[in-house]
Amino acid sequence: MHRHATITLFPALLGVVLAMATSPCFGSETLYPGLVGSTFLGGKDSDYLYATATDLSGNVYVAGSSGSVGYPSTPGVYQGNKLGGLDVVITKLAPDGYTILWSGFLGGIGDDEARAIAVGDQGEIYLCGTTTSPDFPMAANPFDDSHSGGPHDGFVAKLSADGAQLLYSTFLGGGGTDVPRAIALDPSGAVVIAGFTGSNDYPTTTGVVKESRTPVFPDGADGFVTKLNPSGAGLIYSTYLGTNTGTDIIYGLALDSAGRVTVTGRTLSPGFPTTPGAYDRSFGGEWDGFVTRLHQDATAYEFSTLWGGAGDDELHGVAIDGAGDVYVCGHTSSVTLGLPPGAYQAVYGGGDHDGLIGKFSADGTSLLFGTFLGGGGDDLAHDLALSSAGDICLTGSTSSADFPVVGGGFPSSGAPGFDSYAAWVTLDGSQLDYSGYLGGDGSDEGRSVVLRADGHTVVAGFTDSGNFPLIPNAAAGNRPKDDGIDGFVSILDLAEPQPVSVASGLSTGLRLLAPTPNPFLSKTAIRFTLARSARTAVRIIDPRGRIIRQLIDQELTSGPHTLTWTGTDDRGIAVPPGVYWVEVISSNQRARRTTVLLR
Repeated sequence: MHRHATITLFPALLGVVLAMATSPCFGSETLYPGLVGSTFLGGKDSDYLYATATDLSGNVYVAGSSGSVGYPSTPGVYQGNKLGGLDVVITKLAPDGYTILWSGFLGGIGDDEARAIAVGDQGEIYLCGTTTSPDFPMAANPFDDSHSGGPHDGFVAKLSADGAQLLYSTFLGGGGTDVPRAIALDPSGAVVIAGFTGSNDYPTTTGVVKESRTPVFPDGADGFVTKLNPSGAGLIYSTYLGTNTGTDIIYGLALDSAGRVTVTGRTLSPGFPTTPGAYDRSFGGEWDGFVTRLHQDATAYEFSTLWGGAGDDELHGVAIDGAGDVYVCGHTSSVTLGLPPGAYQAVYGGGDHDGLIGKFSADGTSLLFGTFLGGGGDDLAHDLALSSAGDICLTGSTSSADFPVVGGGFPSSGAPGFDSYAAWVTLDGSQLDYSGYLGGDGSDEGRSVVLRADGHTVVAGFTDSGNFPLIPNAAAGNRPKDDGIDGFVSILDLAEPQPVSVASGLSTGLRLLAPTPNPFLSKTAIRFTLARSARTAVRIIDPRGRIIRQLIDQELTSGPHTLTWTGTDDRGIAVPPGVYWVEVISSNQRARRTTVLLR
């Protein structure tokens, strides 16, 4: 199994972690292992972060909504002040995860919320969400410049890379409530938006899978999928998704290399459209989850399948690998789901919901793996990200005191209510490489997760915990908790690197796990696995690229191995605190991980 190569530290992050490593505030080796950045974002009132993204330089973008006049705002942004009850907030952070590069608002006199974000190759920002503001900011030549009059309209907006210009903005909706929930960007600069609507006059185009909506009870909403042209001034296609006899809601969207859209959600419709040969064509309970892929022009279904049991099932996060297979996460109250053999957790854990993770074949005919994820409480999976080899990182929230803690993951805070969490699931769903809580003494929700090119996991959400885990170093720039609910951004070094070839020959199947604990004071364990016997070298490299300690260089057998580094060089002299590489070379493969030494 392989994952992203963790062999590059962004310069800004290196400097911050070096500063962190010298901080006297660290008092324990077990304090939040793997946490390399974490901050609150908010003001005196309630602030919510629903979406996050990164760019090629490792910068972190978050979006959501704020009721706080004092939410961070920087000079020169398009809108520097809050105008309504809730305004959209957009913040760009440096790779350290807490230095604000720019930050501002977007909205009018009503309530405005961003629910999804995408970043273009030049750093331009694409947002979608909901608004009740008739004066929501519009740029030149929008597709629709008027609020439709329903309780909420959708909006789509594009900002310049520096946050100073509104490049386009448009309402998107009809006479009912319209809720965009997901966005994706194609290579041409066109965006696809998906969500759900109660409008019978939502804008659609001809020839799509569902051009109109004429609902009868109990149909409260249809899903929708809409593609705007690169200028934001017109529709390439737009369609409803669902039936006229039951409520259908889209939560997640992914776009593959062929331009096909795959959406996830939940349905109350026994007649929800499925395709011949699909994995599950039978409606099973209260709500069923669904996975649906459309043709590039939304004129037909590539495939559409349900996934559910006798309870309440819904699917949120979705990602697609290079083969077209579909990875999903969500949650379920169905105790029986008929999971394929080999699931990490084949038995429902308890409570109102368990997290649910699965992988469907590219044609939608097979469930390649599925697993519950949860304990005795309520467990929700909100979002996932996919490594280049198909392993899944996900986030959500849990009230389970026995949610699985694996691979040095954070233990439970012990507080009542929900904690957010982060977890890594292997590509076949058979095991967890990492799982842990991320929260404090209040309620915490992880809502969005992305993987950066350096292998770090970025989680964003919101919390009312005053002691939500931060790197305890005031000089590093962490913002303190304010009143009410604050957004949070946390960066964790959890992912296992992908070994890279250094010579010809057969692969030894090298897997290098994260050092534990990390950061550390006196010693850290270096854990790796070889699929076959090979000569193997393990060494420590300083930030200047010098090999300071050779732990071993010898023939090793197949299987797991653990070594210990005590923070000394080859002479037995203690090295300065800071960031170091752990490097393992075995036959034709090399893998690296970072570790932080504290004193």
